[in-house]
Amino acid sequence: MLEANLPKDLMYNMAKKNIKFYNIDASAIAKKVGLGKRINMITSACFYKLSEVLPLEEALSVLKNDIRTIYKGKG
Repeated sequence: MLEANLPKDLMYNMAKKNIKFYNIDASAIAKKVGLGKRINMITSACFYKLSEVLPLEEALSVLKNDIRTIYKGKG
């Protein structure tokens, strides 16, 4: 469990400041969806979803365009 590995003062300050902390196993998700060790799109998707810097549909469009740009020449 993550809480067992975090210092008590850090957990206290996070609770005091109402900080949200997410632990995402991007490697496991990438393996599950067939991406192997490529976690960059997983972490990007999580960032967009959790931060809400863009509406979800727009964020997905950005990610799809990034995938096309990055992988179009790699077969």
